[in-house]
Amino acid sequence: MTRTGRLAAAGLAAASLALAVGPAAQAATHSGLGVVSVQPDPAAPGRTVWVWDGDQCAGTTGTATSKAFAAPAKLAQLDNMLGGSTKVAWVRPGDYAVTVACGGKTFKGWVVVAPKGAPHTGDGASILSSGGSANLAEGAALAAAGLGIGAFALRRRRAAQGD
Repeated sequence: MTRTGRLAAAGLAAASLALAVGPAAQAATHSGLGVVSVQPDPAAPGRTVWVWDGDQCAGTTGTATSKAFAAPAKLAQLDNMLGGSTKVAWVRPGDYAVTVACGGKTFKGWVVVAPKGAPHTGDGASILSSGGSANLAEGAALAAAGLGIGAFALRRRRAAQGD
């Protein structure tokens, strides 16, 4: 295999790895995979949000707290899980941890607080997440793959022309 072929293969391998690992790395950096559910998400300051325990609590009552909440949400039995509502405090946009305490156990989740004007112009999600290093790695791998493929194609064309 020629040097250009190895470069193209390495670029494709790097791009494949970045596309496979990138989303998992991004999900791991934001532990939003918690069992606690908050709706709507994103939430706007001054609005009411609903919090559910994700069917994790054994008891019939619980409390959800967050720096994003104006007051703790008191959770009560709703079908097969606990749920309750509270208002979003006038906090800066961003991600906030939510902790549900019930039966001596705690469970975590996240709520995204969007700018107040976001519902009129979109959900604000793109302004709240920078993408982090996972997106940077994906972009770099794709750029490297593109350069490798371009170099490979250029070498093949020159070889075919006899240069």
